[in-house]
Amino acid sequence: MKSIVFWCEFPYKTDFGAINQIDFPCEIYFACRNISEFLKWKAKVRNEKIKCGAWPVLSIQEGYWFSGYSSCECIDKLKEFSGIDIKIDIEPPIFRGKLTFWRELKYFSQLIFSGKNNLYLQSAIKEMERKGKVIASTFPFPDFVLKRFGGDIECRHKNMFVYRSVFSFPINKILDVYYNLFVRKELNRGITHFAIGCFGHGIFGNELIFDSVDDLKQEIKFMSEKGVENLVIFELSWISNQKNFEEWSEEIGRFLM
Repeated sequence: MKSIVFWCEFPYKTDFGAINQIDFPCEIYFACRNISEFLKWKAKVRNEKIKCGAWPVLSIQEGYWFSGYSSCECIDKLKEFSGIDIKIDIEPPIFRGKLTFWRELKYFSQLIFSGKNNLYLQSAIKEMERKGKVIASTFPFPDFVLKRFGGDIECRHKNMFVYRSVFSFPINKILDVYYNLFVRKELNRGITHFAIGCFGHGIFGNELIFDSVDDLKQEIKFMSEKGVENLVIFELSWISNQKNFEEWSEEIGRFLM
């Protein structure tokens, strides 16, 4: 059975009036630092077709995302969300400033070393799974890379983000060959969710993005042709503020047909 999931990284920028008009079943995971923030955003959703979940994030100083590089104290913050459906980004700690090639290179150089708390993070997620749904989200990397920072974590629901907007020609064409093979391979071994985007900027504020319904159609087609049934879309706050939001919503809803 097909499903649609949205990541909403900036709830405070979201047009809740728009998303309350969504006419297909979906899940929305709101980025939040604590349970109080989550409940505040959840209360703004007045649409029975929408199921809300939390997307716990750390402060920028703490690394924003969770990984085996996170301290045990940071990982323990997940306990506050026990019993709530959550999405966890498993990525090495965020770097400061805008996205640039050299910062990315330095960022991925962290992977020379294994995260000292990989097993602690795995244990925390297993505990969370006993009480609620957990979607562990990470890079579309081979396992030998993922295991460096805990991205190879075992989880019933796992998401790989296949953000084809972030690379320009000719790198994007080279990666398309990889993504075609990768998505099919991961589906065959049980990966459940795949994310398309970026539709709107993320935390860095200058990521390359897709900005039209035609781009959306293309990305949905890319995943549909490979048999993806659980489609994740990043990022809802940006989409909700588009003047033609109804057109975006209708196109997304067609995926379920």
